This record gives sequence, structure tokens and C-alpha cells, in this order.
Amino acid sequence: ENTLIFEGFDESRSWVLVNEENINLTNNSLENVAKVTNSINDEVPFLRTSIAFNLVNQLDNYLKHNISNSKIFEIGKVFNKNSKLESSNLLDKYSEKYNLAILQNNLDINSLKVTTEKVLRSLGLENISYVRNENHEEIIKLASSNNYFDIKVSGLHIGNIYLVNPKFRKDIVLAELNIDLISTLVKDFKSQATIELTNRVVELDTNVVIDKLTDINEYVLNILNSNSIKDNLLKFSIVDKFEVNDKYKYTVRVSYFNLSDLEAKELHLKVFGS
Repeated sequence: ENTLIFEGFDESRSWVLVNEENINLTNNSLENVAKVTNSINDEVPFLRTSIAFNLVNQLDNYLKHNISNSKIFEIGKVFNKNSKLESSNLLDKYSEKYNLAILQNNLDINSLKVTTEKVLRSLGLENISYVRNENHEEIIKLASSNNYFDIKVSGLHIGNIYLVNPKFRKDIVLAELNIDLISTLVKDFKSQATIELTNRVVELDTNVVIDKLTDINEYVLNILNSNSIKDNLLKFSIVDKFEVNDKYKYTVRVSYFNLSDLEAKELHLKVFGS
């Protein structure tokens, strides 16, 4: 994270629920896409399988405010449907992993390769290569088929870097890396200036419905303080707000650290009940 910030990138945060356009541009098949039947917003019923188009949308927002030459990154969850698993539990129906997506608002794919390599080398990784992928069945619609590369570390495919298809957006290069795969390669990593993948932050969301006069930040703080979780609480943020009759429905995102995914989910369930 610090490596990218030092290189002049802004960190972005976006919602994991996406619309059909996002799914169609970042997937060649809908078989592994999870659809949420009780989504908060019917316009975004899918769980994202990529962060790439979220960054493209964030860039659109920047350009609307006349912010050009943007450099953005996001670290977040992506999901794949477990099509062969039969379960009534929604959490069992998809698998999740962490990805890192990096976007530059220019046509310099070599510059983004250098930045990507700096991130990987800061984690102690070597033998980094970029191999042109000419298998059109693997190239997503968002990408230009002539400029789509597999990123490999010691022969292991950990992500892709590509020029965005100008039919959708012009002058954009993107890279997306599988953090979970990278974490299996990281050994003897002691640097404090980069993401500590073996002890990563786990972010979980919950919905809170309260009356309009109640301060949401004080409300959440009271819940967190009453449960004595300060040793594992990094931060919380309000990521969405809806009006429901005479009340407000908030989506609260809580960031935990020094916990495994399972431990964080159990703590989150204990604190918020959802």
C-alpha cells in the first residue's frame, strides 16, 4: 500500500455489489458469478469477480471533476460462485479472495509494469515476467486483445496487466493481482512499508437501522466499545445510507486486524449479530 502511495497513487474504496455491465466486461462466463437475490439495491445484484471496472468508474468520477492524469488503486474482496456446492447457506455458495487493482489514466503500459514490479519486489518477490496472452477465450471484454499480459512470478500466474479496450474507455491501463496467491509466495518478509499479507486486514459489512435523530458514528462506537474489541479493531466507516420510512439504514464497514478470516467473521457476528 505504502509503495503505491509513494508512487503517487490514490487509494479507492468501492462496493462489492456491482451491476450487469461490470460483470459482462470482466467475465467471459457467468457460470462462476454469484447473484444476491436480496440485494440492497436491485441495480447491483452481483458480487464482483474483479475490481477493475470499479476503478474505471472511479476514474469517470475524477474526470467529471476535471481531475486528469489519475493514478488509483484498490485492495478488496472479489467473489466466485461455488457452482458444484449445494448449500442453503449463502456464505457457502461463493468463495472469496483479495485482489489488488491498479489503474493509470494513460497509455503507458510499460510504466504500469514498472510500478507493479516495484510492489512485487517490495514483498521480496523475484523472477517476475509479463507474458502476452493470445488466448482470446481468456481475455476479458474490458481489455484490448492486443495488449493483454499474464503477470507471473517464478512461472506462477498471479494476475494480468492490460490496456483497456478503447471501445469502452480510452487511454487507460490496468493491472489486477491475486493477493491470496501472492501471499503464498511471500517468505521472510519483514518490511513495514508494504502490505503484510500474512496478517492482512479483514473488512466486514453490517446493516444498521436507526432513527434519524441518532448519530450513526456514536451509535457504532458505543457498540464497539461495549464489546472490548480494540485489540483487533483497525477502523470503521459508513459506506452507504438509505432512507427507510422514518429511519435511516446504514451500511457500516468494520476493519479488523490480527485475525484470520474465520476469527474476524465470528467476532463480527458476536458484535453485530450479522
